[in-house]
Amino acid sequence: MEWADAMHAAVTTKFLAPDTETFWNRKAKNLKSKRGKSEETTSYPPHQPVHIHLNERAHPQTPRPAPVSAFTISPVRGFASEQYNNNGLLTYVQYLADTLRDLSIMDVYPILNREQLGIHPILNQANLGIDLFKSSTATADGAKELVKDLKNDCHLTSGMARRLVENFQAWYRSLPERSEI
Repeated sequence: MEWADAMHAAVTTKFLAPDTETFWNRKAKNLKSKRGKSEETTSYPPHQPVHIHLNERAHPQTPRPAPVSAFTISPVRGFASEQYNNNGLLTYVQYLADTLRDLSIMDVYPILNREQLGIHPILNQANLGIDLFKSSTATADGAKELVKDLKNDCHLTSGMARRLVENFQAWYRSLPERSEI
């Protein structure tokens, strides 16, 4: 019964006697009777039993290289940094034209993207891209500053500047969570 209880407690198997004094004494007594010698019985095991743990690893797992990400980290999901002032900006302006049902908004794109007007990007004082729209519209003060910059640097009307600023967060939330660049 003691062996069965030990097996149930998962401290022994049917091939290995429980590590108790009772079984070690029986083993010594049995060996004595088989050999016909009078050996002194001990109440402790002659050696320590070996415990085998099959589910534990003796050695740490071999380190593996980190998987290479196919995505570029960008503050504006779906757009690489080199797209902020062109493709990203165009996508946003097209969204506004569609959402507000006003195609005249498309006239703003060449003003914001002065490369379209033949002005070198380094000379483009406004140099506005969707990354700046994102960071500026995160706070009310930033949004006010961006409206002011659009009016002063790009010579946009107050209404057009406010439309660009006030609708940006709605457009950004409409972008897919994860997209390849």
